Amino acid sequence: MRTAWLVLLVLAWSLTGCPTGDDGDDDAGDDDVGDDDTADDDTADDDTGDDDTAPQDADGDGFAPPEDCNDADDQIHPGADEICDELDHDCDGVADPGGCVTDSFVQEADNRFDFLWVVEDSFTDFETIHGLLTDAAPALFDGLQKAGVDFRMAAVTTSSPMFVGAAPVLEPTTPDLLGGFAAITHVGDQGSATERGLKFGWDALTMAVNQTPPNLGFLREDAGLHVIYVSEEPDQSGSWSTYLTNYQSLKDDPDRFVAHAIVGVEKDVPASCTGPAGPAWPGDGYADVANATGGILASVCDEDWSAPFAAVATPAPFLLKWFELSQVPVESTIAVQVNGVLWVGLWAYDGDVNGVWFDLMTLPQAGDLIEISYQVAP
Repeated sequence: MRTAWLVLLVLAWSLTGCPTGDDGDDDAGDDDVGDDDTADDDTADDDTGDDDTAPQDADGDGFAPPEDCNDADDQIHPGADEICDELDHDCDGVADPGGCVTDSFVQEADNRFDFLWVVEDSFTDFETIHGLLTDAAPALFDGLQKAGVDFRMAAVTTSSPMFVGAAPVLEPTTPDLLGGFAAITHVGDQGSATERGLKFGWDALTMAVNQTPPNLGFLREDAGLHVIYVSEEPDQSGSWSTYLTNYQSLKDDPDRFVAHAIVGVEKDVPASCTGPAGPAWPGDGYADVANATGGILASVCDEDWSAPFAAVATPAPFLLKWFELSQVPVESTIAVQVNGVLWVGLWAYDGDVNGVWFDLMTLPQAGDLIEISYQVAP
C-alpha cells in the first residue's frame, strides 16, 4: 500500500512541472518572455507607427514630393503660374508657357541737370551777397566738372521771370564759367520788396517750356531740374506746396525736381540771423520746398558758401525706375532677372505705361543688366 502511494506522488509531481520556489517566478520568466522589451521599445513605436520617410513639404508651399517637383523653392509647385524663366513652375514637365520674348536693358546713370538760380533783387547789401556768390563759384564749377555733370545754368530774380545776362545760359563749354556766373547772378537791389521767388522761378520755367525769349535753350525734358533760392526774406508767393506740385509736374518722375535754399535758417529750420550782409528773416517757403525735396539748406548769414555750393554741384546721378516693354505681356508670365539673378517680389508691372517699375529700395544700379521675359499677349 505504501508503495502505491509513493508511485502516485511521483506521477503528480512530474505533471505539475516541478515548482521549485523562486526558480518558478524568476526574472527570466517574468521579464524576458512575459513582458518582452522588444514588444514595447522605441523601434516598435517610432519606426513603424510614425514613419520618418513620409513625404515632407520642405518649402512650405503646400505640396510635397513627388507632386512638388522642386521642394526647395516655394514658387514651384502644381498650379503655380508659369513664367518665362526657363524653369518648370507648375510641375507639368514644360519649362515655359511658350511664345516668350526677352527685353534687355542696361541701367545707365543720367548725369544731366538743369540749374536755375533764383536770387533776391532787394537785398539790404547786395554787393556783399554777390561777393559771397562769386567767392563760392569755384567750388560749384569744380564739383560739376569732377562729377562729369552735363549741366545748363541760368538765373532769375524774386521779382521777374526773365533770364538775367547777355548770355543767360551757361554750359560746360562756356569759355568763362566764373565770369558768366558772376554776370547772371548780378541782379542788383532795385527789385520788389515783395519777394516771390517760388512764383517767378515757376514763371521762368513756364517761359522756358514755351521757348519764350529770353528763356531759350535751357530746360531739357529728360534732365534733372534743380532750383536754388537765395534770399534774406521769406517767400511771399503763396502756398509753397502748390508751387512744389507745379515744379514737379515738369518731370515724368517728381523726384527729378530738387530745390535748394540759402536763406534765413538754423539747423534746417527757418530762423532769423545776422551775417556779413546784415540781418535776415526766417526763410519760410524756400526752406519748406528744400526740405520736402531733400535739397541743400544753408544759412544766408554764413560767411562762406563754398560747402553748400559744392554739395549742389554733386547731385546723385539719376537712375531709371521703370523700363518700357517692347510688346504687351501676359502679366502673370513676366520674369525679371538682374545680372542673371531672378528677382521675385521686387518690381511691379504698370499696364498704363506697359513697363516694369522698381522702387528706390530695389532699384538696379548703374551698369546692371536687366532682362525682362514674358509671354506676348494674344
